[in-house]
Amino acid sequence: MEGIFRHYGYDFRNYVFSSIRRRILHRMREERLQSISALQALVLHNKKSMSKLLGDLSITVTEMFRDPSFFLTFRKT
Repeated sequence: MEGIFRHYGYDFRNYVFSSIRRRILHRMREERLQSISALQALVLHNKKSMSKLLGDLSITVTEMFRDPSFFLTFRKT
């Protein structure tokens, strides 16, 4: 996460560990990589691969708007 922040400026360093782990493992499976180091090298040297990982790590807007608990919290605050 530190490398991504320094190289691209996206800051995922404070994301919940279990969520980050699950999404990273998903991307590793998709890319058929054996280690996080291999994924790190791939995303730091290949913008297309970084875009894919970014899609995995980001919460899409449509998901947010389909979440009733989001609207309840939004109304209250």
